[in-house]
Amino acid sequence: MELYKKNHKKLAVFSVLALISILFANVFEPYRVVGPELLVNHDFRQELSGWEQSGPTGLVKYEHPQTVHILSNRPELFIGLSQKIENPERFKYLSLSGEVRTENVTSGNKGWNKARLIMSSHDQHGRWLPAPHHVILLTGTNSWHPYGNVFEVHKDASEVRVTAQLPKATGSLWVKNMSVRQAVPRVSAKFFLISGIAIWSIFLLSLLLPYFRRARNGILQIAVCTVVVSLLAGTLLPSDINTQLRKESVNILHNVKHYSLQETQPGSVQQRLKHDLPVRKILRIQKIGHFSLFVLLSLLLAVAYPKVSKWQLLIDVTILAAATELMQIFIESRTPLLDDLLLDSSGALLGLGIIWLSQRWGAPLKIENRL
Repeated sequence: MELYKKNHKKLAVFSVLALISILFANVFEPYRVVGPELLVNHDFRQELSGWEQSGPTGLVKYEHPQTVHILSNRPELFIGLSQKIENPERFKYLSLSGEVRTENVTSGNKGWNKARLIMSSHDQHGRWLPAPHHVILLTGTNSWHPYGNVFEVHKDASEVRVTAQLPKATGSLWVKNMSVRQAVPRVSAKFFLISGIAIWSIFLLSLLLPYFRRARNGILQIAVCTVVVSLLAGTLLPSDINTQLRKESVNILHNVKHYSLQETQPGSVQQRLKHDLPVRKILRIQKIGHFSLFVLLSLLLAVAYPKVSKWQLLIDVTILAAATELMQIFIESRTPLLDDLLLDSSGALLGLGIIWLSQRWGAPLKIENRL
């Protein structure tokens, strides 16, 4: 009860901001679609004309009326259809949409081994460029539903490819009414995005200010500030800079691992997958880094403020994790993920668990900082 009294206002404000942010993400459309259709035979009126198929013959079928059925019963295969968008450098943003249903889709070992609709970017060598690309990732059985997303065209993309597939997943995927068109930002979008970031920043300042204001140990205060700034920098990093950092990291991995372009035919599914692997390594490293920062933050706060209850610290660090995820709603080409929130919260829990174990079976550090 005492913990609730200390935090009910804080939790109420957070809940209101979270609700407004989620409503904004689901109601407000920051882009409008303009221009002609860019896909050839986008509605499958000419069956599979204009589309490339991957996998054994007969697993991608046209079904009346104007629907494509993608079937896989072998988890080692990539089954799907795709189409290349010509001259993607003409566009800043592209909108991809389509209607999808699934039946008995079972995922593979990787998180992306599901029924998916994607828009991927590739450089002149056919290498996958690190950028957001998923419209959907589905498992199980789902009825017909329209899906869509807007993607920023990578500045180094010489090819943009739209793909509906079952990559190392089994089950059935149906698609229809596919569409790719140019998208442009709405005039009001920038105002709302900046306002959202500003409001969340004020909330985080009010959340963290008590820890900074009354700290007596300067070294620990600097350490806590450094970790918090690192977390916020990762959250607020613009998509183009984030993408460029990933690209540089991928190039390093290519040079170190000596990835070869000669082993597969340029532009093949195997080659695109091969060059997708370094991107996924970078993404895993980023997630591990974020998790580690939350472990470190909870450790530092627990050591610097031993009089503050572990439950109080867990609440504050979890709110910080949730707020940094929700802030991504207002950052272009960034998406809040529940998995990331759970990962960050687990990091905070682990850090506090380490402190609890050390105090139970070891000699705790005593530093006279109090809120």
